[in-house]
Amino acid sequence: MGDYLNLHSIAVCAVMIMLGRQMEMNHETLISLGLAGLLHDIGNAVIPDKLTSKPGKLTQEEYDIVKTHPIKGWEMLKIHKLDDIVLDVCLHHHERMDGSGYPDGQIFDALSLFAKMAAICDTYDSLISDNHYRKGISPANAIRQMAKWQESQFDKLVFYAFVKTMGLYPFGTLVKLKSGRVAVVEEQSKNSVSSPIVRVFYSTKMEEPIFQEWVDLSKVQDAIVSVEEADELSKKLRIDLRIMLAI
Repeated sequence: MGDYLNLHSIAVCAVMIMLGRQMEMNHETLISLGLAGLLHDIGNAVIPDKLTSKPGKLTQEEYDIVKTHPIKGWEMLKIHKLDDIVLDVCLHHHERMDGSGYPDGQIFDALSLFAKMAAICDTYDSLISDNHYRKGISPANAIRQMAKWQESQFDKLVFYAFVKTMGLYPFGTLVKLKSGRVAVVEEQSKNSVSSPIVRVFYSTKMEEPIFQEWVDLSKVQDAIVSVEEADELSKKLRIDLRIMLAI
C-alpha cells in the first residue's frame, strides 16, 4: 500500500488504543480497536497505486474509485471472520455525523461508537502526516482545525475524550512561550490540558540555543503563546530543528 498508508495505519492503531484507554474500555475491546486501526485502510491494497499516490487532485471519477476502499476492505476482512469492531471500523471510518461521509452516508445515532472514534483518529493522523500531495500540519493545528469541523463531522463527546487523550498541544508540537523560549511538547500534564510538559531549547531573546530542560507549564508562570510549524520555524531561527531536537 506504500509507506504513507503503512505508517498511517500503524499511527491510527496507536491512537485508537490511546483513545480507548481514555474512555476506559476493557482489554479485549482495546485489542479490537488496535487491530481495527491497523486494518482500517486495507481496502486501499486493491486500489490502483496511480490513484492512492497521485500527486495532484483526483478527478471525480478517480475519487469515486478511491471511495470504494472501505467496502473492498470490509469484503476482504469479512472472509477472515474478524470481529464486528474491526469490520465496522473498516467500513465506516469515513462516515460523518451529518451524513456527508461514505460509503453509506450514515448519520448521528446510526454510527457506532467505534466508527465515531475511527473517524476522529483517521482524520487526525491524515492532517499531521506528510503525503504525496501535501505537507502535514502540526498536531496542535490539526486539533484546532478538527474543532472547527466538530459540529458537522464528529461526535462531541468522543472528540472531547480525544482532546483529553492527545492534549490541546499533542506530543511533538513546537511552541513559543511567553518567556521568549521555544520548546517542543514532550508529555501531557496531569494538571491541565492546556499546559503540557515541554522541552525548551532556544531563546528568541538571545537568538541562540539554550540548555535543554523539561518544564511542566502547569507548575510555572510561563505559558504557550503560539504554535509553530517546523519548516517555518527552521527558516525563522536559521537552525536545523531535526539535529537540535535529537540532542
